[in-house]
Amino acid sequence: MSAFETLPRRRWTVEEFQHAARAGVFGEDERLELLFGEIVPAMPPDPSHSGSTGSLDDILRRIFAGADCFIRAENPLVIPGDGQPEPDIAVIRGSRQDFFQHHPTPTDVLLLIEVSGSTLTTDRSVKGPLYAGAGIPEYWILNLPGRQLEVHRTPQNGVWTQTFVVPETGAVSPLAAPGATVAVADLLP
Repeated sequence: MSAFETLPRRRWTVEEFQHAARAGVFGEDERLELLFGEIVPAMPPDPSHSGSTGSLDDILRRIFAGADCFIRAENPLVIPGDGQPEPDIAVIRGSRQDFFQHHPTPTDVLLLIEVSGSTLTTDRSVKGPLYAGAGIPEYWILNLPGRQLEVHRTPQNGVWTQTFVVPETGAVSPLAAPGATVAVADLLP
């Protein structure tokens, strides 16, 4: 560990982060997330990431059609206090109109999904604990290099109580739609 890494950090609150963004402190095209009070750049998506995110969006829209929820892609989620990540896909309870004045919070989330290539370590070791600590009921990591889906469910005290891997040849049902199945192969490039 370098001496720089041991220096104390000044943490940001969600409110400060949002205020700075509205005030134009950050670049207009700059993609940033607030994770555990620290501002980090979001990686630009490559074609395989974009394709898999699009496939997830299409499949989840079909699965949840007619349900009291909607799909958000690459939009902020506010975790009160110190988080404003932008998950690749979020299944949100209610309607889009419910969120014209504010971003969803963890109580609005049915399922979060990150599509992971170069961000796999961050999605596992930073975003996973952030989402578990916020009480998100289900979190999937579509692991592109491993060609598998990592499923995390039912957090308690900031830790996932159920974690399993679904291979490329397998399928999974979201907790919020137990009668539906998602084939992992349909999500992969």
